[in-house]
Amino acid sequence: MKIKKLLERAEHNFEEGFLEEAIADFNEVIELDPTCWDAYESRGVVYRELDLNDNKNHNLKSPLKELYFATCDLERAIDLTDNPETKAMLHIELSYINSVYGEFCDSAINASIAISLNPNNAIGYTRRAISLLGLEDYDGSLADAKKALEIEPNQPEALILVKAMNPIPKIQPRNILSSHYCNSHRIIFKRKIFNSSK
Repeated sequence: MKIKKLLERAEHNFEEGFLEEAIADFNEVIELDPTCWDAYESRGVVYRELDLNDNKNHNLKSPLKELYFATCDLERAIDLTDNPETKAMLHIELSYINSVYGEFCDSAINASIAISLNPNNAIGYTRRAISLLGLEDYDGSLADAKKALEIEPNQPEALILVKAMNPIPKIQPRNILSSHYCNSHRIIFKRKIFNSSK
């Protein structure tokens, strides 16, 4: 009963933006039950939010440390659950954190694992599409975005990807100005995609 109340309080603190308080509550849950996968998952999400939002209510200084903690908690949650759909969701979350780090290969791997665990999850394909975009595999990215839309026709990030990349602009490497324009446009486009997926 105490664990349930602590989890509820932690979720409430998270929703209200009291992130350090939420972490303290999840810490207490984990001390009481070290096998509580959802406490690890939720604490990982809170650590991710500490880095990704502009909330000034926390005193942690290192965003890389926060993302590292988030990754460790999500990996621990994966180890603790046997549910394939839950594992898929956790790999999607890891894929997102990998892409924040700029680790697009790891991001694509985690998204692929999520797809293998739950092939009907549109977000898995969308995460991999964004990862492949970071790896400059535009054809693969577009194919995954289209697959996501087959599963979930209104998936927002997939709609943005398909609209922005269809047709995929062809780069002409011999034309220096054209290549420079495409590289600049690609950087702006990536920022737009990653900002929209937060």
